[in-house]
Amino acid sequence: MTYKNNAMITRRELLRQISLLTMAGHLEEDINRLPLILRPRDNQPLRCCVYKDRAVVRSKLLPVLGIAADKDDEFTPLSTYAEEALNREKPVNEHILSVVDEACRSCRQVNYTVTNVCKACDGRFCELNCPKNAISMQNGKAEIDEAACVNCGICEKMCPFHAIVYQPVPCMEVCPVDAIDKDAEGHAIINEEKCILCGKCLESCPFGAIMERSHLVDILKAMQNKKELIALVAPALAGQFQAEWKQILEAVQYAGFAKVVEVAEGADTCAENEAKEWEALMKDGQPIMTTSCCAAYTNLAKKHLPNISEYVSHTKTPLYYTAEKVRKENPEALLVFISPCVAKRGEVEASEFIDFNMSVEELGTFMVAKGIEISQIDANNIKLHASDDGRGFAMTGGVTEAVKKYLSDDTEIKAELINGITKSEVKKLKRLKPEKAGFNFLEVMACEGGCVNGCNTIARCAVATRQIQKIIKNK
Repeated sequence: MTYKNNAMITRRELLRQISLLTMAGHLEEDINRLPLILRPRDNQPLRCCVYKDRAVVRSKLLPVLGIAADKDDEFTPLSTYAEEALNREKPVNEHILSVVDEACRSCRQVNYTVTNVCKACDGRFCELNCPKNAISMQNGKAEIDEAACVNCGICEKMCPFHAIVYQPVPCMEVCPVDAIDKDAEGHAIINEEKCILCGKCLESCPFGAIMERSHLVDILKAMQNKKELIALVAPALAGQFQAEWKQILEAVQYAGFAKVVEVAEGADTCAENEAKEWEALMKDGQPIMTTSCCAAYTNLAKKHLPNISEYVSHTKTPLYYTAEKVRKENPEALLVFISPCVAKRGEVEASEFIDFNMSVEELGTFMVAKGIEISQIDANNIKLHASDDGRGFAMTGGVTEAVKKYLSDDTEIKAELINGITKSEVKKLKRLKPEKAGFNFLEVMACEGGCVNGCNTIARCAVATRQIQKIIKNK
């Protein structure tokens, strides 16, 4: 598995440890000692002291248990939360993303900092041009009054020595919809009314303070109780492990699932229905239609894009069609979606067909905990039913290419792609006038590169993309 930062290593180790304790039947018994085991006294502390490190580990364990981090009461033993997780009938359905206050380092609200390069020059361009008089000379160096600063950036632009630098708050910097605020102590707060569950904050936080509420314990408990679990695997999974696609699918089944179904099968239905819908709308004179398979984008359109929301396709997602079919065939089974992103967890929790979500990251750590070596798996029993076009949904442009194959020969589709939702792309979408767009079909992927680069994936985007392309080419 690829690691982008050390905070990611910590998160995966917590997932692995909870998997091991749950499988061994020792979760309630041993979880209280887990922070001490993971942050031993003789190790160099990451923060001020080992006790702070342990407090952070403790708080991060709650989302892994399926409980939002902001529900933590430091006087409640972890064993009590473990008991709650093991005894609940279904996952908690609130606060998919939450902030671990113990881990949040209260990043500066003022984004401009004066460095030691400052010469305290006679020109004092920064002081003279500051519209709020927030800059003064103290001890031979410019200083910024944080209470007065409005982050306009004029001081940075005016300094001839480039002594003033922009210092971002990582989670706020990457959030495309400004859904992250600060409380009185400077800790991050996620505004759920604005949040589109794109997961960019989860990836960007250098302290690993933003955590996703997991269904891992619920899934492991169902496996131990001999429930029939069926895994619905996202097309993006094909690029996440260095192994043959059939081996990956067989390994998922070997991990404890009765059956594995490719969501790419539902992608074929999605492409066909979207093509029919697009043709009908174009005949009725509608200027554009946008795709609907990316849950983060549909959240964006619903919450932030009143000018575009009515043009989002009414076609259901590949996951919907796959789950609907599997549910009809297996009414008593528990359906688990193997997901590349946080937004899909939101879709799962709103679904009438699906019971649990397991991220690709959780699947990877779970397989490590079980000692499964995918490259050694014999995959002769797996039969593939999805099309290559359906598997292509995992990559930006894949939806458009699949839809084109179902269109009539006399139609002219003018497609536009948005490869990753960013602040600038959101601004463009807000200004978009559909009747003057210059295109009639818009594919939007929240993650650059597509689902292969989702916030819960474990392989680098370029590597995952090449692997899926190889699978499609060699079939």
